[in-house]
This record gives sequence, structure tokens and C-alpha cells, in this order.
Amino acid sequence: MELPLGEPSLTAELRRFIHASKGFTDEPLLTPGAVGVAGVRLVEAALASAASGSTVTIDQQDD
Repeated sequence: MELPLGEPSLTAELRRFIHASKGFTDEPLLTPGAVGVAGVRLVEAALASAASGSTVTIDQQDD
């Protein structure tokens, strides 16, 4: 799913979550905070995997 300006929805959701977490915006979150945390963890794991060429395991957390 893409937004009108072409930014993928996951990118938009994560950007808004991070900006809200850092106090950069008062806009409402597009998803619950726990979903934002999980999304950031997934993206960080994907980047680490791409950089290392290895599998990265994400432990499930009950947030």
C-alpha cells in the first residue's frame, strides 16, 4: 500500500512512530506503540542481516 506521495506505508508508520517517540510531532500514531517497536526491531534486524550476510534472530517479547 502506498500513500498519495508514494511513500510506502511501513516507512510512513515507522517514521511517524520514531518522530512521536522523540517528541518531534504531536500527530497521532498510525499504529499502537507496541506495533511501532516491533517494526523498528524488524527493520534493525533486516539491516544487521544485510550488513553481515548472516541470519539475525529476533526474540519474541511480550511488550
